[in-house]
Amino acid sequence: MSHFRSERNYLSGDKIIKLFNTLSGKKEPFIPIDPKGNVKIYICGLTPQDKAHFGHGLKSIRFDFILRYLKYSGFKTKFVENVTDIDDKIIARAATTGEDPTVFTREIVDEFYRLLGELKVLPPDRLIRVSQALEEIKLYAKSLIDKGFAYATSAGNVYFSVSKFSGYGKLSKQDLSALQSGGRVESEPDKIDPLDFALWKKDDESSLAVESEWGRGRPGWHIECSAMIDHVLGAPIDIHGGGLDLKFPHHENEIAQSEAHNNCQLAKYWIHTGLLIVDGVKMSKSLGNFITLAQAVDSYGAPLLRYLSATTHYSAPLNFSEKFLAEHCNSLWEFFVVLKEAELLLAKYDIKIDESSPKFNRDLISKLKVQFEESMDDDFNTAATLVFLRSLVRSLRELCFSFTENDLSEILTTAFALREFCEIIGFIDFDLEETFNQLLQVNRRVYQKSPINLKKIKELLIERIKAREGNDFKLADSIRDQLKIAGLEYLDRKNDFKPENWFFLNLRFVSRY
Repeated sequence: MSHFRSERNYLSGDKIIKLFNTLSGKKEPFIPIDPKGNVKIYICGLTPQDKAHFGHGLKSIRFDFILRYLKYSGFKTKFVENVTDIDDKIIARAATTGEDPTVFTREIVDEFYRLLGELKVLPPDRLIRVSQALEEIKLYAKSLIDKGFAYATSAGNVYFSVSKFSGYGKLSKQDLSALQSGGRVESEPDKIDPLDFALWKKDDESSLAVESEWGRGRPGWHIECSAMIDHVLGAPIDIHGGGLDLKFPHHENEIAQSEAHNNCQLAKYWIHTGLLIVDGVKMSKSLGNFITLAQAVDSYGAPLLRYLSATTHYSAPLNFSEKFLAEHCNSLWEFFVVLKEAELLLAKYDIKIDESSPKFNRDLISKLKVQFEESMDDDFNTAATLVFLRSLVRSLRELCFSFTENDLSEILTTAFALREFCEIIGFIDFDLEETFNQLLQVNRRVYQKSPINLKKIKELLIERIKAREGNDFKLADSIRDQLKIAGLEYLDRKNDFKPENWFFLNLRFVSRY
């Protein structure tokens, strides 16, 4: 993360972030529980029964936008994420394939966080696995029994008694009578009430089961997060988050058992991210539109995926399609291009893009920060923020295209602001050549262009520059046509840089058939 920080004091009330709280159903000012600005955040993480899909990655990227902006705003975050490595689906896979669940879950988790690293997602301060908290989970369940909110059965199961908790349904706005009549609950023979949910499940067979005072078994799904929050962060916490699909029953059940256990609010703010759809329909293996996170990163590249994730508000669904990705290639590439062009232009005058430069304009940077913060303060609205950042790109491009020495201060300050804002969003800190090649392949695949590699492109453009210098415009035009067939357009610019630099500045993608 950058050292770049807001000039406003979010703790004193000089500036306020407003976020949509699922619990209240409205936007609220973000005021941490701790007046010193220490913020406790818990996000429901991966259940590693199979390779992570891009929906998992999207959720992580979106929460990363939020985490990065909280840090920029001066809050001291403690971010905990869990891994549910004991689960019915994991046990079912192990029973079907004969695999060791400890081995395949570890491999899935390791790959997931490696890919998140490529996507520039900041790692959690603490990653905790259910398998690491079994003793805490058992003690938590026992405490709920002792407090009269749960009961053990002769079959070796432990259930939470929903009827004993008066606030059930307040997060998801569920009506208990509608749940019962609508068949929204699983009926098990030893439950007192069909709405009751498992805290501990009898399990005599799987390798993930452990001994308890109720017999051999394993945790229910919902108690895991409550016990781990209690163990690692302590209730209440500031922000609890997860995908929209977890709001009910998982998060609703978390609230019930946690507030019954601690007699206090579990989380002050609940944030839910929108789900991924693919080509307009829900992603599903049966529909053949399932894309793993590894496939997405390999096929489209981390910068484009991160940029795409910022184009919609975190709470909205995101429609994932190759055409939609390709349509953003030039938009993303412009950020890289204009920053490189500003860097090269300023270097001619021995100016680095740094706030310590004598030409750095303090008044301008303050004004730009206020504009950046306006959209991010409004419920972390990355879509609106991108509109502002694109306007900065346009302004900087125009300044670089027809600059005079009087413009150097504005070019320096605007470039600095753009680079820092992009780092806060986290989609610009990638290798230039690698990013270009990834965008080239996406554009070629979607618009059915001829294949061409980076080395050949460079050779053609060097040849074109020499042809123009020698007034061989027929050859220069021929090379331009070859590039167009490959999905590239070369812009003849006023500021044409030397062969080792022009590559990043003058190429654009032809986004049409």
